[in-house]
Amino acid sequence: MASMANRQMEFATEKIKENHSNWLKSRSDVYDDESGAQIYCLVDDPEAIERQMKRAIANRLVHLHSILVEIFY
Repeated sequence: MASMANRQMEFATEKIKENHSNWLKSRSDVYDDESGAQIYCLVDDPEAIERQMKRAIANRLVHLHSILVEIFY
């Protein structure tokens, strides 16, 4: 079972890198006071990026688990 979990984690990590590389760059949306224009700022916070990546992987694994349950049970 641990081997299957490892394969799922590797698969999820690769899919996130392929499809959601913007998640690897933590972003903060702010607004310009004068114009009201939205400004995108990259956050230089490795811990925030790590938390965001872990959430993304966990969400992908939950999705994969629900698919596997449908297929095998």
